[in-house]
Amino acid sequence: MVFRSRIDTWLGLLLLGSGAVTAGISVRLLLSPVGGLRWLGLPLLLLGTGLPLWILATTRYAIGRERLLVLSGPFRWVVPFADIRTIRRTHSPWSAPALSLDRLRIEYGAGRVCLVSPQDRAGFLRALQANGVAAAVVDPAAR
Repeated sequence: MVFRSRIDTWLGLLLLGSGAVTAGISVRLLLSPVGGLRWLGLPLLLLGTGLPLWILATTRYAIGRERLLVLSGPFRWVVPFADIRTIRRTHSPWSAPALSLDRLRIEYGAGRVCLVSPQDRAGFLRALQANGVAAAVVDPAAR
């Protein structure tokens, strides 16, 4: 079962805006009469425009038989169900594969943490529990 990330409007606009600004700068570099600057245009375009759009388009959470797979652009986290200790609601601003500040903090393994922001939070929690995750869920009434 796959759950897409909830996207806060301000964060979506920030990612799109940064991609647009970077695209503009990249095009100017690619068209620059100074040959030494041209080579910067394509890598900047790929990283500064491609990466934010890739993250925006692909951040999702796949619940398998024994693990949670968190995907966000080129980044990937594997969280074995057996290692999940607690799941709690948070609004942490720390960098995470979550496109909303309305997040779930999944504590697993030896002090590891993954923040996610599924659109369907209740469905996500139900799917985890249906797959045998017996972790304590703090604030299960979260939408």
